[in-house]
Amino acid sequence: MTLKIEIENGLELRLFDLQYAEILTNKVLSNHNHLKDWLPWATKSYSVDSATNFVRFSLAAFAKGEAIPMWVFSGEDLIGSVGFNRIESETGLGEIGYWLASDFEGRGIVTKGCSKLIAYAFENTHLRKAVIRCAADNLKSRAVPTRLGFTEESLVLDGEWIHDKSVDLVIYSLSREEHFLRGNR
Repeated sequence: MTLKIEIENGLELRLFDLQYAEILTNKVLSNHNHLKDWLPWATKSYSVDSATNFVRFSLAAFAKGEAIPMWVFSGEDLIGSVGFNRIESETGLGEIGYWLASDFEGRGIVTKGCSKLIAYAFENTHLRKAVIRCAADNLKSRAVPTRLGFTEESLVLDGEWIHDKSVDLVIYSLSREEHFLRGNR
């Protein structure tokens, strides 16, 4: 299946595809220093096999309605990912994850991509609530749910282990009702 969601002129979300595993690997490795502090999977040993396994797992979850894994493309350049990493079928809770190559930061791409993805998910799936978990010290990442009107729900001390350290997580959420009450379509 091909799924594309336009973010704005020249930018779009595209469903994961195995043909991009090598490109993903190169993008992650070239952005390792930028990603490593916040993403446990961003290691110097990230490989085409790692990327292929991740894409296969994500596409299998998508086929079951348990994820919406999307790349971010600028033209034909894969520049990151914005997706629902998991959607719980019983509760309707979906967790959004995102990352972007360093040279594309600061343009609102992740915020706009999340907005489009959330609208798609609320309109086309059983999603009841979108959740974003951010490292408490990752201020750029935390700005995304704030700009999108998410509610800060909780702080989880020592919520995630990233490489050699424990980090606190801030949990944000946006319900289907809140989304539509704000006039989002």
